[in-house]
Amino acid sequence: MVWITKQLFLLMLLCGLASGCDDKAKAPVPLSQSKAVSKTQSTKSSVTRADADDAETDMLEGLASPRKINAQLDDLEALLKTDPFHQAKVRTDEAMAEAEAGHAEKSATILIQAQEFAQKIEDASYKASALSRIAVVLAKLSDKEQALAILAQAVEVTQQIDDKELRVVPITNIAVALIQSGEVDQATKMVLTIPDGESRVYSLIELASVLATAGDSERANEILNQALEFARTIENTDDQASAMRRIASTQIESSDVKNGIAKLDLAVEVAQKITDAAKRTGALREIASAQVKAGELMPALSTLRQAMIAANEINDLERTARELKHIAEIQAQAGDRKQALATLNLASELVLDIADLLTMTSSLSSIASMQAQIGATEQSLETLNLTMQLAEEIQDSKMKSYALRSISSALADAGEIKEALKAAKRIENPTRRLLALSDIAVAFARAGKSEEALEVVKSIEDKSMKVITLSKIRSVQAKEKNANQQIESNSKD
Repeated sequence: MVWITKQLFLLMLLCGLASGCDDKAKAPVPLSQSKAVSKTQSTKSSVTRADADDAETDMLEGLASPRKINAQLDDLEALLKTDPFHQAKVRTDEAMAEAEAGHAEKSATILIQAQEFAQKIEDASYKASALSRIAVVLAKLSDKEQALAILAQAVEVTQQIDDKELRVVPITNIAVALIQSGEVDQATKMVLTIPDGESRVYSLIELASVLATAGDSERANEILNQALEFARTIENTDDQASAMRRIASTQIESSDVKNGIAKLDLAVEVAQKITDAAKRTGALREIASAQVKAGELMPALSTLRQAMIAANEINDLERTARELKHIAEIQAQAGDRKQALATLNLASELVLDIADLLTMTSSLSSIASMQAQIGATEQSLETLNLTMQLAEEIQDSKMKSYALRSISSALADAGEIKEALKAAKRIENPTRRLLALSDIAVAFARAGKSEEALEVVKSIEDKSMKVITLSKIRSVQAKEKNANQQIESNSKD
């Protein structure tokens, strides 16, 4: 179960304002973003790459004025101060921090305020989520009786939700809180009330994941076995294969590697029955990725060979090339760099038969980035040289801006940052140029060249983009610092 941070929540709302979106924000969902959630809340999209780029450009241009963004943030701050869901969230987070610091009395006092705000929430989904999160803190404080009382109220609130599918998320959140309160059996029984079989499977996986994280592998595996039985009843083979892969991965995480691997083998069998070539390719690729993480490298490479056969049956050159690129990435992770490069070469050949120049250059740039990622820098640069030649043939300045941005980013990935800067400076569209410069600054940071990264940041004129880029650079530096500390710690051991 997760809560959106204040900054992220503000940004989400702000992006909504910039794009003219006034849809209501969705309630928090379980951490693993289970299929139970995506099944009830996702929408299908058929937009093209250019459509997505246009949307990104429009949003950023809407945020371009620092004065405008600051005014909107002030308005949103005022709005959040009166929103009971947000206020409950803030106080619950504060209470958890105090509980983890050992300040039980202070935590309990803050929780009283959180409960007062939670009771004022009108939307049933939001209210159930807020109450279940409060119960988690109470459990942390060892106040099990009060935690269960709060969860009982949360259950009553979910009954107010008319649409049974929309109950899935709050029910799962409550069940997770029950587990953290020590009521595993009650949590399981609650999830079993979910009418949709597929949603039930993913909610059970969520519970098992929580138990595995807590070190209770035995009970986690019991729940996963239940999930497997329900997964067998899922009629859609694509969904069934995906569910089995998730079950297997969670079982491996719970230290039951042997049974987890056996379930991955079962998932492969199901995936092979998927009639749609693109879906079969994706399912097999995801299973292979899980096999690599489990250390099953040879089975993973075997699964990837099946995925390649399926990819060649896809009646869409761009989609086939994209799948081959993803397959190559996993082949490299499995240690077969030679085959990964051969797969990328095959993807490049397919892309050259695509009629649309923008699609061709974007696809080739993506392939070049992957070549660089697996250490084939020379091949990456050859691909990018060809891509640049093709981009020069694009007459429309807006389309050329899209192409140059993708080329610039790929050049940065290949370590050719000066060339990336040259490409970025040729981009006529100001927003695409900003995005390219941001990519380059982050690439400098990843290469350990902080001073050069900051020099690029200085050249970014838009204040909001400058802030976003600096945030990404800090994130890169933090990850590097953590990695170095881990290496130091391991060397001492």
